[in-house]
Amino acid sequence: MNFLKLWSACFVVLNFNLSFVVAVNETDVKSESNGVERKFNATTEGLPTEVSKLKQELFIGGLFDLDTRYGAGELYAAMMAVKEINRDPTILADYRIVLYHQRSTEGDLSVGTSVLYDYLHTEPTKLMLLGPFDNDLAKTVAAYAGQPEFGVLQFSYAATDLELTTDRKSYPLFFRTTPTERVFNEPRLRFIQHFGWKDEIGLVYDASPYYSQISKEFAESLRRNGTRIVANEGFTQDPAVAIKVLKEKSAHIIVGTFPHSRAREVFCEAYRNGMKGENYVWIVTAIPDVNSTSDWWIPEPSNPLACTRSQMEEALDHHFTFYFKNQIPGTLVSGKTTEQFFAEYNQQTPSVFRSARAPFAYEAMWAIAVTFERARPILSGWNLELNELEYGRTMVSQLLQEEAFETKFTGPSGEVAFDKNGDRKCKVFIQQFRKSIGVREVGVYDYNPPTLILKGQTGGNGTPETLEFVHWAAGQPYRRKASSDSWVYLTFPLFVSWSLLAGVLLLCCVFFYALLLAFRRHR
Repeated sequence: MNFLKLWSACFVVLNFNLSFVVAVNETDVKSESNGVERKFNATTEGLPTEVSKLKQELFIGGLFDLDTRYGAGELYAAMMAVKEINRDPTILADYRIVLYHQRSTEGDLSVGTSVLYDYLHTEPTKLMLLGPFDNDLAKTVAAYAGQPEFGVLQFSYAATDLELTTDRKSYPLFFRTTPTERVFNEPRLRFIQHFGWKDEIGLVYDASPYYSQISKEFAESLRRNGTRIVANEGFTQDPAVAIKVLKEKSAHIIVGTFPHSRAREVFCEAYRNGMKGENYVWIVTAIPDVNSTSDWWIPEPSNPLACTRSQMEEALDHHFTFYFKNQIPGTLVSGKTTEQFFAEYNQQTPSVFRSARAPFAYEAMWAIAVTFERARPILSGWNLELNELEYGRTMVSQLLQEEAFETKFTGPSGEVAFDKNGDRKCKVFIQQFRKSIGVREVGVYDYNPPTLILKGQTGGNGTPETLEFVHWAAGQPYRRKASSDSWVYLTFPLFVSWSLLAGVLLLCCVFFYALLLAFRRHR
């Protein structure tokens, strides 16, 4: 562990030293009546050497766990954004972002709280906060920095606690660029509505607070839209009982809300209960860490299953997975392409430090800059400059919050925008598994504007060429087996003959009963 900390520290120092050369390698600084000018030497990595006006500094407090290998990788992505912002003449042209990150939160609540306290109680003023990764620390930061006496906006790149955006009274100034699995609820609802499934819906979820809350919200949205839920079952350790109940209650459209690491157990139980094939539709979710993992359903010696590989593939056949990506091709707000971003990130970051959350850290830094840029002309109208802002100005905090809600730009993971609670809105992709072919992308849900796009059906943004048609085992979407009452008519001769026979039998019964009464005392 000590070796990892030393290696992380060395990586941060060596890779980020050049990021601050601009701030310290001033070779020609002079004062004039119209401001201060400076000229940089060759160590500024290709920056222009002509004399330019000295920029005012905007200080951002960074909260990174540099004692983990991924923390350093996320910090580097944020620093990539800082360098791009400071070099871009079209955004914050008179300012320079300075990201404080020297102290690690160490993944510890008390240490992270100490870092936060130092940021907010020592000079210079930290105008916004970036991070952290940890949920508990993120809640502490959001509650403390969001108090009126500070009013500092916070942009997290990894915290996923649902309360951070549902309880705006406690965490009023919190935003996140990483999506939570709540982002799947609306796409799943639209998908179910698209195929006309109004009944036989079953929900199965991990009983932890995070997943149970997401499933609860999804159930409420289904009911509001007139969909009948026949079973709603949670599980903690073994999903066997929950799956059995789903079958007993005749659930055929089954929506799972649980960590993808539990999917193998769930689908194995589905196979053992015969809940597969054309009469069942399974819908589950995944996150970017899982998308890159192939053949995750194969049983492992270290984690044995009661199902073989072929049985798992049979259970998984034709199921759907909803997921978001951390890498979508496009042109970024910086002018780079997504491919260029990842090429630079991978070149500068050793593989051991690379993080799936790095694009979100990059986007969080850009979200801060774009928010500042949007607010700048309004602040100028108030005779305020960004570098003059102080803590506790309620109107300024409200303005920055309003502009953050309106922020929209393209990052490595696609379009970055926030909903009314500060949650990230992003594209959600739909893939389908077929045991004879593998995984194929069959749909996209775009929040901007809300549109479900499937192959062969045009939506607000058109149908991506990469999509394939949804395939059904029965050749068409699942439909409930219809049942109805019908009359069966007897022919008149048959009715007469059976009536006569019944009458004769009835007379016989009466006759024998009379004999029984007449001779009941005889032995």
